[in-house]
Amino acid sequence: MWTGSSRLSPPLRSSFQRQPVLLPISLMFPRPRKLTIRILSRKASIPCTNFSTNHRTFISNSCETHHHNLEIVVKSGDAWSLWDTIDPLIARSTREIDDNPQIIIPLARRLVDLGSVGTVKCIHAHLVVSGMGASIALHNHLIVVYSKLGRFDDGCNVFEKMPKRNVVSWTVMVSACVKNGFHRDALRVYSSMRRHGMGLDSFALSSVLRACVAIGSISLCHQIHGELVKTGNESCAFVGNVVVDMYVKCGSLDDAEKFFHEMAVRNVVSWTAIIGGYARSSTCMGFKLCVEMIREGTLPDQSAFASVLASLSMDNFNQVMQVHAIAVKLGFGSDIVVGCAILDLYLKFYLLKDAYKLFEEMPERNVVSWTAMIVGNIHNGHPVRALELFARMRLSGIKGDGFTASGVLRACVNMTSLEMAKQVHGDVLKRRLEMDVSVNNALIDAYGKCGDIMNAYKLFTEVEKPDLASWNSIISAFSMHGHGKESVRLFGEMQKQGVKPDTITFVAILSGCSHGGLVEDARNCFEIMTKEYGIEPRDEHYSCMVDLLGRAGLLDQALELIEDMPRKPGDSVWGALLGACKELGNTKIAERAALELTQLMPEEPLTYISLANTYASAGRWESAARVRKLMMGMGMKKDPGCSWIEMDSKVHVFIVGEKSHPHGAEINDLLGVMSIHMRGVGDQCTTEQFAG
Repeated sequence: MWTGSSRLSPPLRSSFQRQPVLLPISLMFPRPRKLTIRILSRKASIPCTNFSTNHRTFISNSCETHHHNLEIVVKSGDAWSLWDTIDPLIARSTREIDDNPQIIIPLARRLVDLGSVGTVKCIHAHLVVSGMGASIALHNHLIVVYSKLGRFDDGCNVFEKMPKRNVVSWTVMVSACVKNGFHRDALRVYSSMRRHGMGLDSFALSSVLRACVAIGSISLCHQIHGELVKTGNESCAFVGNVVVDMYVKCGSLDDAEKFFHEMAVRNVVSWTAIIGGYARSSTCMGFKLCVEMIREGTLPDQSAFASVLASLSMDNFNQVMQVHAIAVKLGFGSDIVVGCAILDLYLKFYLLKDAYKLFEEMPERNVVSWTAMIVGNIHNGHPVRALELFARMRLSGIKGDGFTASGVLRACVNMTSLEMAKQVHGDVLKRRLEMDVSVNNALIDAYGKCGDIMNAYKLFTEVEKPDLASWNSIISAFSMHGHGKESVRLFGEMQKQGVKPDTITFVAILSGCSHGGLVEDARNCFEIMTKEYGIEPRDEHYSCMVDLLGRAGLLDQALELIEDMPRKPGDSVWGALLGACKELGNTKIAERAALELTQLMPEEPLTYISLANTYASAGRWESAARVRKLMMGMGMKKDPGCSWIEMDSKVHVFIVGEKSHPHGAEINDLLGVMSIHMRGVGDQCTTEQFAG
């Protein structure tokens, strides 16, 4: 029934056959004399003096008292005291413990909390040597403890050596397989459980269904579903919810919907699961199901609202307000989780006014709501407001986390504010957030895009194990500043370290090659992108290649590359070709590119301006005038270009055509001198300069 590699063979592999090494307790975990407690009689009780006064209690042989004492001991965190609580436990018969297994539940829980595998093995050995090895309840709890401590093989050994097993034994073993990632083994154990004639309970079935989800086999899902129907367990609401979730996560929304509508009992978990399925499939049924759920008398909870909101798209932004109204009406208006989810959607849908209103009316704001507002303002093109919110957040006493720092650094990048990026960096160091890889990557990106490539490279070299985002950030930084050779060299280092590049990596490399005129390096990268890494080139990659070939004067090759594209080229590709034609004065290819662009974007003024400039570069003044006249007749007007620079904590903005800057004449004279100087000297740079 099941194929593939497995740790177990039906029913279990030899890993169950390894027995624990049982050393004498006195050698493994010697007990101090002062901790020794003797049980004098069934009704006798002696003060326990081996832990602090706050936890002083009496150890008694009565079940209730012992249970209470054991809870106190394990809560004290004193591992030595566990021995003295085990003594009266051992005095009980196996049958009594099996009849009342809750006696050892606190002990099992505390062993998991302590996380000491050695202590667990010592107690396991102590129980076996003391004659408690026949207790089914003890074995079941040991399997659970070993599983939660990540000692799956030890749990398998316990299960294999059990003289008797009940349905709980099989259930915890199936659950242990699933929790430790051995999903096919879970199905094998389940199959063996059925062959041994064990009945099914909801917990075993839920674990098996989760194993099916992890394997991703829809045929297995159908088989287990059929088993549920045969045994009559599908009427259980708990199991039914897991079935819906199973079909949803396996991508079979039709099966999930069919089973959902056939369920005899549906609760909020059932509705949340099916709504989440529609959210994953990008269908706009979440809101409709939410309304239907309320009409049937089931009120949504936090998870249900989150699933409904996740299913909404920008085409249905009015439904966000309706869900918000429902949440307020049902008493979730002050719920921080629901409020943050609605706030995030308002910001994503560019409903900034509604987002601010909700944010200011929140009775409680946490780091999530503040971060959502900061990132949302950046998303809406307001980096200054994002920084103002960050300042307000700090004044309110909330420090923020790694996500907050990454968002604020994005605002610094959008403003090209190096000084602000340095301040955020100082705050990151002060709160030791630099250990977060995503924050460190955001710092590299911020320094690189704000012009401080030396600090960007320094931060990169300090990363112990750079991930893909780290490499992309530093390669993009060098490419942006025209250091194509360093981008290519870093790409080689990235390959040596076994980090697999993605589409962003190749865009950065090709862009750097384009600015550096590295035609052959770009061609090699473009080739290995498909052949070695199986990445299909996108318009961004073709745009970089066209721009590169155009800068190198190879317009015919650029046009040939476009014509050989496996799909229709986008506006960015034709725009790159038209821009290259302007520099070389090639009006023939420019007319072809302009014709394609006008069909893709008929109202884009930049196409006409670039074509007119190409005619002007070729000396065809009449044609240039005709294009500009046509543009004016169509009522087109190009927005003026804008750039800015930060100096002495002040941002200076420069707009094309404006001469309002007080030092404009001096700046233009200096730019002329610098232009002449750069043509004569050139600009070479290597990473050795930054490493120093």
